[in-house]
Amino acid sequence: MNLPYRFKVIFLSFLAVSICYIDRVNISVAIIPMQEQFGWSEFQIGIILSSFYFGYMFTLIVGGYLADKYGGKKVLGYGLLIWSFFTIITPFFAYSGLWWLIFIRILMGLGEGITFPSWHAIYARWIPFNERTRAVAFTNSGIAAGTVFGYAVAALIIAAYSWEWVFYLFGILGIFWYFFWNKSVTSFPEDNKNLTENELKLIQNEAPSKESAPSIPFLRLIKNMPFVAIALATFCNNWSLYTFLSYLPKYVNAPITEGGMGIDLESNIFVFAILIPCLVAILSLVIGGYLADGLIKRGYAVIKVRKL
Repeated sequence: MNLPYRFKVIFLSFLAVSICYIDRVNISVAIIPMQEQFGWSEFQIGIILSSFYFGYMFTLIVGGYLADKYGGKKVLGYGLLIWSFFTIITPFFAYSGLWWLIFIRILMGLGEGITFPSWHAIYARWIPFNERTRAVAFTNSGIAAGTVFGYAVAALIIAAYSWEWVFYLFGILGIFWYFFWNKSVTSFPEDNKNLTENELKLIQNEAPSKESAPSIPFLRLIKNMPFVAIALATFCNNWSLYTFLSYLPKYVNAPITEGGMGIDLESNIFVFAILIPCLVAILSLVIGGYLADGLIKRGYAVIKVRKL
């Protein structure tokens, strides 16, 4: 049984999100031996870990525009290539000095910021509307998959080799992904020679939105209370998520006298300890999704389920 070709697009997009988070969290583990080697203070560690998001928030805003103008395939592909290259050369910049490392982390953020706007732009053209929720949910699961993989494998690489190899190997992984992405995906399904005629007709009939998006003035948007509520909820969620992603390995490794768990980086328990919250998060997402769908099917209003 041959799967629809659009499933390949979804899977490669899932891998892109996974690699995005692998390369985002790898420094959260590598920073432990790096701090010991370079003698950075806790304040300097905070600057290093947060500098990524200065670049990230910029291209996150303009990523959708770039994907619409140049095509999601090119923007996501080149973005991943760029941040993979910066990942590979991170050790060189770390040895060059603190501010050079901060600079390369900002550039990495610029590369990664286009990830989500790009694949959403591709899905708007590739994925039929009645499949889109599941496709988006599966692709977003790459966040948890990449975090789990990045945490666990980074710790194993450091234990077996050194922290530099975390960046070398994970950077090469992104370049390897680009080969398949560039060969298999097009921004528009009409340009893909691998699609069957039936699948192309299905996508053309069901994927594009039947209505054009209305033009909403920005001032009117920020005065809209539901929008403000969603924005604040997203801000609070991301604040805790990104703090968690950045500092969990360091918290697990820090001595008990300093408020940490005191688990050695090269211990098997370290890997287990940093994976527990991630696995619980995956489980809660799955249960929460089924619970929400179940409540809606039983007649509960969607807005009430969302508020829960």
